[in-house]
Amino acid sequence: MKKIFIVAVQDLTKEQTETFRDFLSSKRCGWWHWIEGFWLVTTDTSEITCSVIRDSLQKTSPQGNKLVIEVKGVEDWSGFGPSTDKMNMFTWLREQLNT
Repeated sequence: MKKIFIVAVQDLTKEQTETFRDFLSSKRCGWWHWIEGFWLVTTDTSEITCSVIRDSLQKTSPQGNKLVIEVKGVEDWSGFGPSTDKMNMFTWLREQLNT
């Protein structure tokens, strides 16, 4: 069963962002990160929880505030941003959230 998390993290450096991305990849998570400090994370494994994501971020970036929320189903969503063939911030969202 797919799990969806909202992740908000303050002031990640480029290196810290890459470290967090590597963590997500190593755990077979999908992610959306078009807005600075804001991530949507998906996974099919029960191994990933809010605490696991938070602890990874805390290890990567001890400074700054962090918030991780598991979303139980997505009824509706809307956004504004690039949506052209070459650059579309909504493709991943449609694939992951409209299931």
